[in-house]
Amino acid sequence: VAGRPLGGGDIAVLVRTGAQGKEMARALRERGVQSVELGDVDVFDTDQAEQLHRLLQALAGVAPHVEAAALRGALAATMFGLSLQEAASLAEDRVWEMWQQRFQEWRTTWRSVGVAALIRQLLFAAPTHCAAILLRQPRGPRSLTNMLHLADLLQQAETRERLEPPALVEWLARRRRNPQHGNDASQLRLESDERLVKVVTVHRSKGLEFPVVFYPFAWFRRRPGRSATAQYHEREEGRYVEVLDLDPNDAAHDRQDVEDRAEELRLLYVALTRAKHHCVATWARTPGYENTALAWLLHGRGIDHDEPAMAVKTHRDYMRKSVDASRWQEELTQFAAEHGRAIALGALFDVEAQSALPTAKGKQTTAEDAPAYQARTLQRPLRPTRHMTSYTALVATPGAAATPVEHAAVERPDHDQAEDAALAATDLDNRKRRAVDDALSTFALPRGRHTGQCLHEVFEAAADPQAFDAADLERLCADALHRHGIDGKWQPTVLRMVADVRQTRLRPPDQAPLRLADFKRPLVEMEFLFPVAQLRRERLGACLADYGYGDVFGALDPDLRRGATPEDVGASPALAEIDGFLRGFIDLVGERDGRWYVVDYKSNWLGDSVQDYAPSALRQAIQRNGYSLQYLLYLTALHRYLRLQLPDYDCERHLGGAFYLFVRGMT
Repeated sequence: VAGRPLGGGDIAVLVRTGAQGKEMARALRERGVQSVELGDVDVFDTDQAEQLHRLLQALAGVAPHVEAAALRGALAATMFGLSLQEAASLAEDRVWEMWQQRFQEWRTTWRSVGVAALIRQLLFAAPTHCAAILLRQPRGPRSLTNMLHLADLLQQAETRERLEPPALVEWLARRRRNPQHGNDASQLRLESDERLVKVVTVHRSKGLEFPVVFYPFAWFRRRPGRSATAQYHEREEGRYVEVLDLDPNDAAHDRQDVEDRAEELRLLYVALTRAKHHCVATWARTPGYENTALAWLLHGRGIDHDEPAMAVKTHRDYMRKSVDASRWQEELTQFAAEHGRAIALGALFDVEAQSALPTAKGKQTTAEDAPAYQARTLQRPLRPTRHMTSYTALVATPGAAATPVEHAAVERPDHDQAEDAALAATDLDNRKRRAVDDALSTFALPRGRHTGQCLHEVFEAAADPQAFDAADLERLCADALHRHGIDGKWQPTVLRMVADVRQTRLRPPDQAPLRLADFKRPLVEMEFLFPVAQLRRERLGACLADYGYGDVFGALDPDLRRGATPEDVGASPALAEIDGFLRGFIDLVGERDGRWYVVDYKSNWLGDSVQDYAPSALRQAIQRNGYSLQYLLYLTALHRYLRLQLPDYDCERHLGGAFYLFVRGMT
């Protein structure tokens, strides 16, 4: 090529889909051929974006209560290249202090000179040298290019929108949730090394030219089928208008079929005209090959019809009924002969020879020669499936999650789901409701799980005033109300409720009063998971009764069970004994004067006046909803957590107790 030997940079492999591109890159890599993919993949939809997001999230302090865990998780990224031994050594104080010092230096770099400088420091400066680590890994050049591209895009967003670290992390999270495939600004960049073989989609190759092109998927087309709608174009006043036919007839489907065939022909034209000197296309009799553009060009060329839709149908019938292996080979040979030296045919392998390979005895394999296979019988006992349960599952049904779908439901935080059942079971007087509603009081705030979820989000943000100032909290409250379908007129009510709850004096037994605002190091939505073995609901209830908590399960409000669905509780009612794990989320864990407390917000509606939230009414609500079981589980989780975190931990001295805050009545 141009007087020099052919190199990898002169070759392009064209593919139809991203999955085909990855498969080709893998096959080339296995044969020692380095390649680079140039496709429609968004750089925000890559492993590097996920790893960088985890690191920046930890450095930004978005979740300070789990900062150490977040930083350890970030160090698991491939860019740091830690071995298992090095990862285990993070538990040693000396090693962890060294990393914490580095984290602090990275935070300073980010806040002083920007995110791009931070990423380049990680990649190219001591002690991390992440670029060298990435380049030693498979697809290392691609990973490094992605990192540099992300650094540029993050720097642009940081400068253009003047984003502080937490806001930039949220911007990155939004881009990762909504990748923009095909957007040039977020397109994967080609490595600077032009000597690599290029793997590129046909769509992306438009306008490009390569000395040598391989098109190994010329036989590929997604099998067409008739759907409930049809898309085609209608000529109207000299232009073509796109039509989405919601009730298509056969003629509409035929029009879509013709346009799809035309689009396939255009893509084939693009693929076959990208080569400057040499193009190799692979053609095979694969299932559905009669619908491809190459079948239209190479076979049945004598078929002619004035009506395009009829021509497509006739050609498809011809390919299915008349083109066997010999006819296929004959028409292909004839087409090549008509074009002289411009087209040469070559077989990748002999299909007929492959189908008649001799056996070890020299005989041709037949159906009679094939051995009779039989599935083996499992002779060993299978270990029982590990279950997942939670407070919600225990009070709603006597069981736990046993399937992946149920596990996903059990693992949700409890944000007053029981309110939906209570709401359905109570019918307030409309006139009274309207009168209270006009006052926009906390008692009139809409009820149900959506309100509970909304309030929990706002209280979660308010728990750390350093992360959210008053203006941030107002914006977050407005956004939460909108997302949960609650009228924005309730924003002042919710903000007033939050302020009242945080300033209310709480009185622990035999201790000085405290306020939520006094808590140091608040842990928000603290997740816990601990093992349980042979857990039986009735045995748990009997244990609670023995210790003075009464018949916890028997006193439950029937609406909790009547309104529950498997989706709500993630439980299998038939499970009598649970072996596995118990999982939950504590709304708030706080510390004051060396004592730690559990706080749970409850948005339950108990009435339209402060008197409806008197101590006796609260005790009834606790019993009716099984909250005593819930706070005992939460205190057990906190007890285990503190036992691991505090060297001199003593339950009597450090465990303060639990506060269940019925926020509607704290005015």
